[in-house]
Amino acid sequence: MDDLPVSEAETWLNDYGDMLYRYALVRVRSKETAEDLVQETLLAGIQSFSKFSGQSTIKTWLIGILKHKI
Repeated sequence: MDDLPVSEAETWLNDYGDMLYRYALVRVRSKETAEDLVQETLLAGIQSFSKFSGQSTIKTWLIGILKHKI
């Protein structure tokens, strides 16, 4: 399994969680939906980390995942 290590996943939450939440909230205008979207985005990123090519930053990659989910 090529999932992201747990310690790195916690770092993602700390580093990008608020930004992803604000991004989602502006678009969906529902706190609960925005929270769910951020959780789904981080989970998808963790599960598919082995596919991350490094051609963008982690932040940009996660925003792309979030945009797709919205």
